[in-house]
Amino acid sequence: MKTYLTRTSIAIGIFTLLLLMAALPGRMAAVQAQTSPLDLSIQSSASAIQAGEAMRFKVTLDNVNGSDLQNVRLDLTMDGPVARMKASLLQAESHGVQTDNVQRQGNMIRWRGSLQAGGRLALVIRVATSDEASGQEDAALMLTGAAGPANGDAVVTADETVVVQRPTPVDPSQIDLDKRMLDPDGNPLPGMVEEGRWQVMPNQKAIIELKLTNNSDSPLYSLLLDEMAPAEATAAAADVAQANLTCKFQVSQAMLVGDADGFRVPLARMDESLLPADMDADNLTGAFMVRTEPGQTAVIRVLGRVKGRPGCQLQGRPRAYSAAVAAGSGVQDVAASRREFIQNLLEGQPKMGPIVILWVLLNDFGDAPDSSNHFGAPMKAYAPNIGARFPTVFDPATGAPPGPKHRNGLPLHLG
Repeated sequence: MKTYLTRTSIAIGIFTLLLLMAALPGRMAAVQAQTSPLDLSIQSSASAIQAGEAMRFKVTLDNVNGSDLQNVRLDLTMDGPVARMKASLLQAESHGVQTDNVQRQGNMIRWRGSLQAGGRLALVIRVATSDEASGQEDAALMLTGAAGPANGDAVVTADETVVVQRPTPVDPSQIDLDKRMLDPDGNPLPGMVEEGRWQVMPNQKAIIELKLTNNSDSPLYSLLLDEMAPAEATAAAADVAQANLTCKFQVSQAMLVGDADGFRVPLARMDESLLPADMDADNLTGAFMVRTEPGQTAVIRVLGRVKGRPGCQLQGRPRAYSAAVAAGSGVQDVAASRREFIQNLLEGQPKMGPIVILWVLLNDFGDAPDSSNHFGAPMKAYAPNIGARFPTVFDPATGAPPGPKHRNGLPLHLG
């Protein structure tokens, strides 16, 4: 039995073959002929990033021919929400390369040069994405490359695409935020009179500890803002009102402890036009950008000193503005601290932490006990029967120095 092929059946067969070829999988679409003397590849540092983040593309061009190639051209074009772009030669991975010319125009880079047999040109392209991608839809960042003879058509091409995602606001109920006071050694600060309220002395050192826990199912970016502001004087005394004018928590050091990823945002970036209306830049103790995985806790400690006259009061609470981020992204201190990125986060509803109050006390002068005072004996301030209940008197028999103990005593010169 003979089989006859008609023109129609041949055309259908060719069309089907083309469809099958077009459907071949390939994350990095490299199109090249079998006899191409060049091999081009493009790899990205992440498959998805957050709008405003930075990332890297690695480009390699190999001479797979058995002889040297002269006058080779490589064109690279970046499409998408690009804020900044920079290309650099990877010296450690490049060999057998001679560069004749490099040109850049907008988001396009053109390299011209020569490749020895077996030679490789390796480039890294760093890209900071623009927050123009923060609309309702995700955007795409694509790097396309084409290589071939300088005066001819490209013989090999490649491209790589990265998804640029918009920050997704997170329900504040999915975040835990705590604030407490510690002494300079990291122990609970003495002088707590009730939950969230401490009595402190002028010029006393203390640590503000902030803890943010991610209880959501996604990695989160969080902008943490903390303040300690002078509270309005409730007493009628003019000296208390004056004390509030000079009351401040003076920060000397701030750090992120633990394994959470993040960094401190310079307070100079947090100006009044950027901050919420109910916050004052002068009262900020810190601004931090942290990235937490589901179930992870970020811990921040701010060391400072309480400045102000006795009677002044400092009060403040932390807040966290959070958004879900791409699974493969990471904190980038160059891009994530940009004003536009912070503005996007501040559009969401914050998680509010507990209120902390520091009340600055008068210095302790105490009662002066007489020489009859001793461990187990009543303390007398004035003869014959004026008793004294403070301060503590140390007994030399215990190994401690004798005499009264005063908290933050001030030396006075009389006459």
